[in-house]
Amino acid sequence: SKEALSRLREAVDVWDGTEMERQVAESMIALADGREEDVLRLTDEALRRFGGEMGTEDFWVVRGWVLHHDHLGCYTRALEIRPHYPLALLLRATVQPGADAALKDCDAALRVNPNLAEALVVRGLRLLDQNRADLAIEEFSAALRHSEDPFSYINRAAARAARGDHDGAVADCTEAVRL
Repeated sequence: SKEALSRLREAVDVWDGTEMERQVAESMIALADGREEDVLRLTDEALRRFGGEMGTEDFWVVRGWVLHHDHLGCYTRALEIRPHYPLALLLRATVQPGADAALKDCDAALRVNPNLAEALVVRGLRLLDQNRADLAIEEFSAALRHSEDPFSYINRAAARAARGDHDGAVADCTEAVRL
């Protein structure tokens, strides 16, 4: 919301963290504002200034949200700096061209953070892409144990429908609407 962005801008103005942290925050504000040119300018400046030191992986993640033609490359660069970064692993899994590579990224993210429900959802989606509905249902169900999310119910409904469980699919859609 505009109010939340305003509060974030105020917090950055009185920031007592590092210059790199300030620039990450400013890049994220520009991203949230939809100012893609500013995101690219800010992240370019930061990457020139800070090189490949720890912390610059966040600039690559933010760039990945903007550079639609190079999501995969940006998230991979972030992981070269910080190999076990759950957010970069999760985001790369969403854009991996192959389901097997995506599943490996999800597994790696879950090894770092076993409670990352989003990685379970992405695993479920990629399994569904492979027509492995039974396993996808397990992943969506595991995600729902971590966090009740209408999208997990919708995705599980799709997997149940693919398996022929139309009553289960309707039940999941009903639960999604309730939330």
